[in-house]
Amino acid sequence: MELLVRFIEIGQDAAAVIEAGRTDVSGVFTDGIQACMVTAFECQNGLVVVHDSAQLRFTDITALLAKYGRCLRLTAIYPRSRLSDH
Repeated sequence: MELLVRFIEIGQDAAAVIEAGRTDVSGVFTDGIQACMVTAFECQNGLVVVHDSAQLRFTDITALLAKYGRCLRLTAIYPRSRLSDH
């Protein structure tokens, strides 16, 4: 895993934050998105990535996001199978 040396790994029902100005971290990765959704919030003061299996509380996620300023971009990643369920 030498290629991912400057990346933060998160698992299910976890979050990672890369504060603005950090140069020692290149990004975030997760493995095995089966029934979860991974959401990346690019905020004024950092990047917040959440890997949620619908077990996390929305109030906890919004409280974390509030610490990093206004959300400028949101990207959601989820398995194709989730779309076919609805």
